[in-house]
Amino acid sequence: MLYLIKYFSIVIIFVVSSSASSAESGWQEISARGGTGKRHGESFNQWEIAAAYRLPWDWKLNSDWQINTRLNTSLGALHGDRKTAAVFTLGPGLLLMNPDSSFSFEAGFSPTLLSRNRFKKVDFGSALQFTSFIGLNYSIDRHFTVNARFQHMSNAGTDNENPGLNQGMLGLAYQF
Repeated sequence: MLYLIKYFSIVIIFVVSSSASSAESGWQEISARGGTGKRHGESFNQWEIAAAYRLPWDWKLNSDWQINTRLNTSLGALHGDRKTAAVFTLGPGLLLMNPDSSFSFEAGFSPTLLSRNRFKKVDFGSALQFTSFIGLNYSIDRHFTVNARFQHMSNAGTDNENPGLNQGMLGLAYQF
């Protein structure tokens, strides 16, 4: 996980400092998503409302593809074995897109806060977690996008207990 943090930080610095061009900042989308994962025989479900704020840096890869920088945030609930935790995330993301294509790809990393870190069979170690993700988006029309993502949440070894949780998530987003 530490390797992922270092790698993503280097990518962000490279994107911002190299041939980045200025773009219009602002709220880009709001979405609802949910997903499931399993750890130590315990099933977890997560639901959340998320938003993405476009940051002012773009990077053109060629005449068709570009990378947009964004700040992702979400607020939701993680439910496992009749116990529920509030989940809050806030962190940077990258969106790889081609304006002429309905598909786009995204990746991100967010510090994550849990209101509860102990469930029946799983102890996540601490309230502070880190969530990394990769995702595929498909634009239905100008305003609506469906998305699928794989995400991993763990405390990155900051506590003795660090089981982590992998989840598949599906969502629907409204583009402003």
